[in-house]
Amino acid sequence: MISIGTTGIECGLELSGGGLDLAVYQKNDFVFRHFLKGSFGEQEVRTITADRNHWMWVGTNNGIYVFHPDSLLNDSRQYYVYNLDNGKIRSNEIRNIFCDSKGRMWIGTTGKGFSVCQSGQTYDQLEFRHYDEDDGLVNNVVQSIVEDRDGKIWLASNMECPGLIRIRRFLIVSFFQR
Repeated sequence: MISIGTTGIECGLELSGGGLDLAVYQKNDFVFRHFLKGSFGEQEVRTITADRNHWMWVGTNNGIYVFHPDSLLNDSRQYYVYNLDNGKIRSNEIRNIFCDSKGRMWIGTTGKGFSVCQSGQTYDQLEFRHYDEDDGLVNNVVQSIVEDRDGKIWLASNMECPGLIRIRRFLIVSFFQR
């Protein structure tokens, strides 16, 4: 359970097979509300992280859903979707989302490498930069993303060719190459 609301309501997140369940604390008990269930495509929630502005980024098998928890609680349609359908990202299969120390959002995918987005004041027109094998990745599956104390980003990949990738100023250095 993590606190995500800013209006004094304690909220928690639970991954569900059919979208996202929010546990809202009311009258000494939790009441579950279900979100992101509009179509069959939102069946698999894989990762959840918050950015510097306390907006939630939810990675699914239908792309990325971005919302502020208080807005979503007030209106279940108050979220933005970034996926293949709107052309903003290259893969709907999101494996990992990470917010670095500079506030950038790193998105690892299955099959299309990773994308980077600078979250900001407006969330309705986010822009993503994309990186894949053509840019030096060992392969296009990015399972995990972390940042070390020196500000270097590390990516882990797997599948037929496991690899460890370090990124500094968007220079990609791969370890355990083919």
